[in-house]
Amino acid sequence: MFSEDFYPTPGAVAAKMLQKIDRNAVHFLEPSAGKGDLAKAILGFGRTRSPYDHGSRHRVDVIELHPDLLKILQAHEELTVVGYDWLTYDGVSYYDAIVMNPPFSNGAAHLIHAWEFLHAGEIVCLLNQETIDNPYTDERQRLAKIIAQHGSVEALGQCFRDSERPTDVHVALVYLKKTADDDRIDLWHTAGAEKPINDDIG
Repeated sequence: MFSEDFYPTPGAVAAKMLQKIDRNAVHFLEPSAGKGDLAKAILGFGRTRSPYDHGSRHRVDVIELHPDLLKILQAHEELTVVGYDWLTYDGVSYYDAIVMNPPFSNGAAHLIHAWEFLHAGEIVCLLNQETIDNPYTDERQRLAKIIAQHGSVEALGQCFRDSERPTDVHVALVYLKKTADDDRIDLWHTAGAEKPINDDIG
């Protein structure tokens, strides 16, 4: 639809990804947001069952490069667009979790950037299984070391085969946990003003 790497996250896969995240997580980043399927699943996962509260307790920031997809995201009142190009993004790094479905063709670079970017928290990422099984580049070998030391991999098989945009790619779910000495510091009160980007870009 929008590019050869545009594969919206199926609902069942999004639910499996979110089951990995600590229930106390509030601030999320989806850095390859597409038209918002995964981001909206995060919002839904954070909704209360109260009939008096229709909002989500989760705050979800999104990044998306494609201008048409960006317009879709900007129209959603519960999503905050904070950037465009994830691989060059260097904004506020204090999130509880990064949940991502990056391009299958370049997933290793996207996940390594998430690891370097995040101050402390959890990362859940979908990758082409080939990225894990065939670490023939320095980048993939570095990713393999990060996963071995800080996380785990679960094979999901061809979980996009019956999705909105089908593919037979075998998919891996990567979970990483990053800690830091000052990971309990809440900087959102001071950093919040720096996060939003101008509405008139792109």
